Amino acid sequence: MKLTTTVAYQINLILRQASFIFLSILLVKSGVSTPEIGVFETLIFISSTVSFFWLNAFLQGTLVQYPSVSDIEKPVLKFNIFLFTNVFSILVFLILILLKTPFLSFFTGQPDLPYYNIFCLYILFNLPPYLLESFWTAENRPFQILTYAIVSHFMLPLSITFPIWLGYGFEISIWGMVIVSLIRYIWMLKSIHQNGVFTISPDFIKSFFVLCLPLVGYTFLGGFVTTFSNWLVNWHFEGDKTLFAIYRFGAREFPLSLALATGMSSAIVPILASARIGKDNLSLLKGKSVRLWHWLFPISIVLIISSEWLFKTVFSKDYSDSANIFNIYLLLLLSRALFPQSILLALKATSLILKISIIETVFIIILSYILVFPLGLAGIAWATVAGFLLEKLLMIIILKKKYDIGFQDYTDVKLYVLYSLLLIAAYFS
Repeated sequence: MKLTTTVAYQINLILRQASFIFLSILLVKSGVSTPEIGVFETLIFISSTVSFFWLNAFLQGTLVQYPSVSDIEKPVLKFNIFLFTNVFSILVFLILILLKTPFLSFFTGQPDLPYYNIFCLYILFNLPPYLLESFWTAENRPFQILTYAIVSHFMLPLSITFPIWLGYGFEISIWGMVIVSLIRYIWMLKSIHQNGVFTISPDFIKSFFVLCLPLVGYTFLGGFVTTFSNWLVNWHFEGDKTLFAIYRFGAREFPLSLALATGMSSAIVPILASARIGKDNLSLLKGKSVRLWHWLFPISIVLIISSEWLFKTVFSKDYSDSANIFNIYLLLLLSRALFPQSILLALKATSLILKISIIETVFIIILSYILVFPLGLAGIAWATVAGFLLEKLLMIIILKKKYDIGFQDYTDVKLYVLYSLLLIAAYFS
């Protein structure tokens, strides 16, 4: 199989997801207690909370803006995006340190958390290097993406678990994460030094900010679903770290599904953005979607059937309750398998994307509050699935009404319905 940018980007996301799953398995098998794993998961939750809304917007904005400028302007744009991202990363670090007590009290219900200050250093250096993936995707450099993915994503679980195997405390593991983030940051600096032009351009910064601002709102609201769900678990179950760990272990999309779908969605945007959207590139999107479905739907069906056994075997019987949450999250494939957002992003319809996300977020918040009381953890998961489907439905309607792009133009409708029915049948069997 030819290594294309799309394939390399998908492998990168697969390895990223796999590294965290592999890390979870290693932590359990290394004898780390469930409450301490809960602390670690809370730290990861904090990292996501303070970064997902702006970092993902910057990454998507890079994929849209970078292909639209000339080759002469690209090195200047690259440096300015890097500079802009670093400013935000530093601001986040300062807020976390200076407002530590109120921040932790609001998001975790506790005034302090072990290893918090060290973990803030990890956040500081870990965020800007994600830009490398977007730059290389826009530049069609698959081998750089793949090399970076293999090295960086294998280093993370080893840096955390290796000190534990040597008998050191968990604090040394957090320092290991800081070291990995520093290595990734130096890699980023080297790339910017070699391929960027160190010239500050207010025009580039302004245009990038204007493009990303609605995307910041969109990704904030979209990612807020995860943040809110985690907060609701802590609030409803009064900070029970065991239940929080059980929820976090289960409330994860199938990594292959998330990585391949997100990878294809992101990699197709520069192609759509660099040319007029028509039958040819929409047919390309449809064909890529079908090839993706042939992998993801059958695998997800098998996972639904075998998840309870897998969780008991891979983790332990203490995490068997996570299997049901995981099965519900597997149904997110029903929305992940559709790609109207890629078309809207390529059209730079970011304000429409933001409005849809507002509706989706309000819907999920209300439904989560309603369902958590009768269904517990499962109710939160069901609300998320319903909200994601609502988002895609609204995007499909807007593409048809505003741009005259029909659902069938970029989706094999009959095959999608067939696979969806099989997936739903597997869950309720």
